Amino acid sequence: MGSLGVGVISFNRPGYLRRVLASLEAQTQVDDAEYWLFQDGAVNRFSGVPHGKQEDVEACRALFDRARLPNKHVTHWPDNVGVAINSLEALDTLSDNYARVILLEGDAVLSPHWLRLAGLLRRTGELLSRCEAARAQTAGELRRVREAGRFGAGAAAWSWLDRRA
Repeated sequence: MGSLGVGVISFNRPGYLRRVLASLEAQTQVDDAEYWLFQDGAVNRFSGVPHGKQEDVEACRALFDRARLPNKHVTHWPDNVGVAINSLEALDTLSDNYARVILLEGDAVLSPHWLRLAGLLRRTGELLSRCEAARAQTAGELRRVREAGRFGAGAAAWSWLDRRA
């Protein structure tokens, strides 16, 4: 596997996911990145209550399958586990397999140079000297990650593994 794992958390919003995937396809530098979709299911695993439409979940999976991204992988939950469990499993999967990890929610649209900038910051030591991890949270709104106060999740795998220990 490559040294950078880029994960996208997805549930039932294909319109948002389409824009996120387009922003990943438009990146000016991808190096050895591998892309993961962590797709949540429609029906709550504990209560049996539907939290989304199955056709929306399937549409999200199909969008990722058709995306023009290299090195794609999918973890598709058969039921709805929620964003917390999905994010935890995503971070565990990515940090077990990659030295560098970026985790995006399914509505975080990146500017075209975002991955290149993240790589430059990592190489100069700026990113990890200021913090061991950063998290993107768009509070349910579609916003460009380059906005002030909005950051994609990025961490050195060792940082996440140390926290999990």
